[in-house]
Amino acid sequence: MAGRLTGQISMTGVSVLTVEQVAIDLLRPDPANPRRIGDQELDALELSLRQFGFVQPVLARREDHTVIGVHQRLVAARRLGLTSVPVNARAEELVADLVEPAKAEALDKLGEGRRALDIAAGWVRAKMAPASADAPPR
Repeated sequence: MAGRLTGQISMTGVSVLTVEQVAIDLLRPDPANPRRIGDQELDALELSLRQFGFVQPVLARREDHTVIGVHQRLVAARRLGLTSVPVNARAEELVADLVEPAKAEALDKLGEGRRALDIAAGWVRAKMAPASADAPPR
């Protein structure tokens, strides 16, 4: 991403957050982003940006500059006439680091749920079998 390096945070020698100032015109909002906010919320967000600046950088993919997070702050920045915004250049990697463990946990829970349903279904079949054996044929 084009821009000037504005900050970097490291943990145990591994860079986990790189923030660059990027021209706002280079950033493309993701058309699949479902979140929209009303004018009143957008006005409040603009006020917050004016007072405190960007507390959280825009998250965007490096290769195509598509915004993957903090969309509404970008909208507010455009309304304020800003020409550049702070962007996390490694956002996709960080999102994957956050999503993958949650996805694995969800799949584990799904597996536990399926096992519980199988056990319950077996119990119901076992309870129903004697009753159906006593029932007269149709």
